Amino acid sequence: MPGYQRAKLSALNRLRTRLNKQGTRHGCTKRPQLSSLNTPASVERSLLLIEREIDSLLRQTTCISYGEKALSDMRLEIDRLRREYTAHKKKLKTLAQYVCNTKTEKSDAVHSLNDSESVARTMSSLILPSAMTELPLLKNIPKGPHRTGGLVSYELSDEECDGTFEKFLGLVSVVVLVLSCYLLWRFYFQSQPPTTLKGYNVLITGGSSGIGLSLAELFYLSDANVTLLARDQSKLLLAQEKLYASGRRDCQVRTLSVDLCAEFQPLKNQLEEHILSAGPVDILVHCAGYAVSRTFLDTPPHTIEGLIRTNYLSAVNVTKILLPHMLSDRTRSSRDRRIAFVCSMAGQVGIYGFAAYSASKYALRGFAEVLRMELEHSGPLVTLAFPPDTDTPGLAAENVGKPPATLEISSAGGLATPEQAAYTIFRDIVDGAFNSSYGFEGKALSWATAGLALPVSVRDVYQENILKITLSSIAEVLVAGPLRAVGIGYALWMRRVVSRHVGRNVRSSS
Repeated sequence: MPGYQRAKLSALNRLRTRLNKQGTRHGCTKRPQLSSLNTPASVERSLLLIEREIDSLLRQTTCISYGEKALSDMRLEIDRLRREYTAHKKKLKTLAQYVCNTKTEKSDAVHSLNDSESVARTMSSLILPSAMTELPLLKNIPKGPHRTGGLVSYELSDEECDGTFEKFLGLVSVVVLVLSCYLLWRFYFQSQPPTTLKGYNVLITGGSSGIGLSLAELFYLSDANVTLLARDQSKLLLAQEKLYASGRRDCQVRTLSVDLCAEFQPLKNQLEEHILSAGPVDILVHCAGYAVSRTFLDTPPHTIEGLIRTNYLSAVNVTKILLPHMLSDRTRSSRDRRIAFVCSMAGQVGIYGFAAYSASKYALRGFAEVLRMELEHSGPLVTLAFPPDTDTPGLAAENVGKPPATLEISSAGGLATPEQAAYTIFRDIVDGAFNSSYGFEGKALSWATAGLALPVSVRDVYQENILKITLSSIAEVLVAGPLRAVGIGYALWMRRVVSRHVGRNVRSSS
């Protein structure tokens, strides 16, 4: 060991010896047994002696030349002081209460409680992080069970416990305040869609019936020019007459009979010819689609291909054809234009009996999410709608041959009318919202299945109010845990339904 280190160690040892002697002179009084202390004043004196022992122990920690045995002895000493301190505090409180009840020695009891606060502060200094930075010995003592000593088992004073509870209440208050601000914004200050779309050209695929026709009515009543696109010309004419029957003649309703499952080039020729005569499309809504409910083994290959072509590829091809014109036309800003995809709740969660249908809707959802990210800077704004089961001719055809388990699971979500579902989608399209969910159950499902997406209620991340993004994010994070629990319960319930029906079929077949 170099000479300067030996000199420093000797100085530290001399300092330790001198401080220990000082502590012995001031703290040599032997403390009586706790059982012999019968007054608050006597317990107070014993607590002051414990405080002196603690001060002596703190002085010893200024020396860093201890071996393992010395460290072990100090740990045992700390553990002993902890136990004695806790026992004295309990007895002092008991005696003080007794004195207050009998109204004798009242002033002594209050004085004892006040003086004991200094002991509590000194005792608490052994476990505070700030003290650990000043005590090179104690900060390395490992935490452990009660018998091995350690600082983890120290009891906090009543004031510290009350402070912990107050911090918890403060956290709860902040959460409640944030949720209140979010709900206040959500219901009173959220931007409302415009009441008129005069001059807008709207093209709706699958617009001859169902949700597509109801959306066409809403756009038509908002002064927009509407083009209905479907395969059946007779249904298109009936839909056109229904729109004109509303009494408005200042807007145009066009029809276009197109096979959306046709090859890309013939479809492109028809749509570009329509653009030349009717003008560029400002709002494109994809409603074309149908559902077949069968288990995977019972679904023919041509049915799977048909669902993919109609529910997914038709939307991709029409968007591929019309999007360049929507971006290049300068009569209206691209950010004022819209592209909407009517998906399904079966595109958010896989359901028994929808092997082919859910696959096509999941594909549509993925395409819409990517398209939204690609167009966020330039526009148009993208909307992805998840309507529930809707009372349409398509649902009636879907229920033919639907497995009983699928029917029971689907019916749990309720049934909406085309007008109800269309109004929610219309409002979100015009407002530019990406996620369009129907009702409380739909919103909860969208939150539960958001994954790595932006907050559900965020409209445009580059032009949105930062307060809205913050509040929406906090609200969704807070409800993510409970929604996960609800989702697990719902998944277990679906499997119970499937097990009941499948087991019944197995027993009947055997």
